[in-house]
Amino acid sequence: MQKSSFRFTAFCLMLAIIIDVMGIGLVFPLLPSLFIGDHAAFLISGGSKSLFYGLSIGVWALGLFFGTPFLGDVSDQVGRKKTLVLCLAMMGASYVFSAISLEFSSLSMFMLSRLMSGFFGASFPLAQAAFIDLSTPETKARNISLVTLAASVGIIFGPLLSAISLKLAEGSLALKLPFLLAALLSFLNAFAIHNLLKETFEVKPGVKPHLLSAVKACGFMFVDRRVRFLSLIFLLLCFAWGFYFEGLPMILAAEYGFSSVQISLCYILFGVSCGLQVLVVQPYFIKRMSLKTMFLMGSLLTGAIFLSLAIYLHAYWQVAGMFLVQMVELFAYTTNIALISNAVSDQEQGKALGATGAIFGLSWTVIAPMIGYLLNVNINLPLYLAALCAFLIFILMMGYKPYVVAKD
Repeated sequence: MQKSSFRFTAFCLMLAIIIDVMGIGLVFPLLPSLFIGDHAAFLISGGSKSLFYGLSIGVWALGLFFGTPFLGDVSDQVGRKKTLVLCLAMMGASYVFSAISLEFSSLSMFMLSRLMSGFFGASFPLAQAAFIDLSTPETKARNISLVTLAASVGIIFGPLLSAISLKLAEGSLALKLPFLLAALLSFLNAFAIHNLLKETFEVKPGVKPHLLSAVKACGFMFVDRRVRFLSLIFLLLCFAWGFYFEGLPMILAAEYGFSSVQISLCYILFGVSCGLQVLVVQPYFIKRMSLKTMFLMGSLLTGAIFLSLAIYLHAYWQVAGMFLVQMVELFAYTTNIALISNAVSDQEQGKALGATGAIFGLSWTVIAPMIGYLLNVNINLPLYLAALCAFLIFILMMGYKPYVVAKD
């Protein structure tokens, strides 16, 4: 593909990722306000507040677990472009349903909208797979970094829009407006992809999507000798990040008294850190380190920061930690994805990348019911578990050797 054509296609795909991640950044900082405080949207008593807070993330992750591989198969059958448009349009609808559920204080409708949002939240892995379609082995790590850069821009602007909307709106509209903004952005992105993006993938008419593709995808990742060890490491990496990210909004709200606006502004640090890491830090280390060494460095530093956040209980350090841990964790994430991609054939890229989305959804689905209990036992317990997982993957990766197919 020519440079000019690649740049335009990359721009369209990055736009899809930016707006998709913006939607997540708009919503996550709001979740504590929906379940705790005098103006909570849902009236829930006692310790059940933390439980339903966790479930609101869990049903989203469960939808992601089933939806990402299924829609990955759909994209292999009908193309990345059509599937991206479908995902974004349905994501927009799910945000509208979330706003309606807040209007009527319907917890069941809110949970269904979160499930729907997760199921159709495949824009990120689909766009990532499209980048892989356009990559050579030499450009793969760089192009995955573009995916991460786009996500960082979305992480910055999503919470920023959430904070602005919460400041501008009053009363019951304050909590609904971010969901409506996320819906608008999703619909606009679907329109843009439909009209601007050229298909990046040669479709496979013989592929038959199945709702249980997630089970099959995870089976492939944990059975195939080429990727099963890397998949176990990726699962534990998702556990580490899940314990931290799922517990973080509630920790900031309950332990340190942060408002939804303050949490939204703090989330911007994730995006700033991510952008600096991709644009400045990672290119420097890519030229000087192997993927395995970069992973080891990232996982060890990630575990150390998680542990320090659990031990040193100060609001300022929690905020600074958001910036630092995002930067070092990305070393582990991007190199893990690159190693998995390098281990499979060109024809298996969609399956492997879709399966990583399923593994992510599976890990967060498992964690979500635990988060409420963990937060009630000890507000910092999720941080200790995140550190444990990070140190464990560091130890495991030290023994990793690529699987070599024996020649006759």
